[in-house]
Amino acid sequence: MNKYLFSLLISLFAISAYTQPDIYSESDIEFQSLFLDAQIEKVKGNTEEQIEILKEILKRDNQSDAAYYELARAYVSQENYELAQKNALKATTIAPQNNWYLLTLAEIYEASNQRQKAISAYQSLIILEDKNPALYHKLSVNQLYANKPDEAAATLETLQSKTSITEETSRRLFDIYSKSGKKEKALQTLQSLSNAYPDEERFLGNLASYYHDIGRQDEAVKVFEKMLEINPNNAQAAIAITKSKSREMGSKNGALSSDYLDSLLPIIDNMDITLDTKIQELMPHLSNMEKGGSSTPKLITISEKLIEYYPNDAKAHSVRGDVLFYSGDHVAAEKSYAKAIKLDNRKYTLWDQYMINLWQNANYKKLETVSYNALDLFPNQVNAFVTHAIALKQNNKAAEAAEYLDEAKFIAGKKKLLIEAVQIAQYWSTIDSNTKEEVTTFINTIQVAPISNPLYLELIGDLYKSIDDNKNSKKFWQLAIDLGASESRLKKKIGV
Repeated sequence: MNKYLFSLLISLFAISAYTQPDIYSESDIEFQSLFLDAQIEKVKGNTEEQIEILKEILKRDNQSDAAYYELARAYVSQENYELAQKNALKATTIAPQNNWYLLTLAEIYEASNQRQKAISAYQSLIILEDKNPALYHKLSVNQLYANKPDEAAATLETLQSKTSITEETSRRLFDIYSKSGKKEKALQTLQSLSNAYPDEERFLGNLASYYHDIGRQDEAVKVFEKMLEINPNNAQAAIAITKSKSREMGSKNGALSSDYLDSLLPIIDNMDITLDTKIQELMPHLSNMEKGGSSTPKLITISEKLIEYYPNDAKAHSVRGDVLFYSGDHVAAEKSYAKAIKLDNRKYTLWDQYMINLWQNANYKKLETVSYNALDLFPNQVNAFVTHAIALKQNNKAAEAAEYLDEAKFIAGKKKLLIEAVQIAQYWSTIDSNTKEEVTTFINTIQVAPISNPLYLELIGDLYKSIDDNKNSKKFWQLAIDLGASESRLKKKIGV
């Protein structure tokens, strides 16, 4: 209940409690009682009854601004903006200096999408309350809806000149300027906010990020350095400066990835920076790992640090497993993946990588068990069925393998890439009974580009070998090696 209505109720109760004979007429008391009845119906949620009582009041006094106001609010609650506007206008005409009446009228204009009238109403309100931030914000919003961004910005600038620089007003100003393509104005807004609160890291971070976004890297770095002066453990600033230094080194010697990993070590050691942030910085390098590459030893060192700092976090062990997998140490990778799953078994991608690694180790008995457990947790994952099937095949359980592949095909539905994955396993599992023509026809239909699982690439290589296409078999086995498959095992197939 707003301030006005609360005061009205108190007054009315006081009048009824202390009424003396010969001071108020019976008609006066009845009129006051009608107001009370209207408020009671309002509180009870009986809007129609409230409206009828208010209309009765207006029959007795057609200059009752309070009754018109209450009637306007009642119609607003019914979303009848035409009648709400009519009554709100009457209230403001009778009492033009009443802020509540004018505010209600402005809100009615807003709700009925009469932007220019809303603008005029809020401008009138600002004359009455020239330091009320909410009114300026409302006015600027309506100016934006009326496609007047310059006027909206001017409104907010006026507010800040009359009061103070605040985060909310600055945010609104920044949005207007940035969306209007006024980069310098947007920048000035962020600078002013930061100057007003010089020790607020978040505001400095916004300023630095915008410098970066508009291509002013050197100025961004200076702001990030200022952030580190305030808080040496600020993750955003530390990473940004590290990247900047890495770019400089990369431009000098071309070894961007390796140098960046070196400069990343202090961030890895910084326990005020979250593990997720650290992993996010590592992901591009993990996805581009090359066996024997210059970055591999550094990634191994970093993964060791992650295990040291986060021994009970599955993500740290998962990263360690990936680094070991792509570096070719599948035995050690198996232990890391097993530990990660023991800590958190809810992510299928981790199970998938674990199963691929078991395949590389030719640990088919364990692969059969692990893939079955994966199926239990993720019964809709086609790759889990396929992996379990090929493990069964390797363990001389061809009939069971065929059943799981049929189930995998059913789950794949009409998804072409998944169907193709199942077919690769089906042709591979019956490799001794397929004719060369059947295999050749099928292989020619495979979409190789989307395949990133080294297991499937190896199976394709096996299929090419079965039709005596040694060139393509070696090609696909090498592709599997490049994606982390066991080099020693596949080199034997290749004949090296």
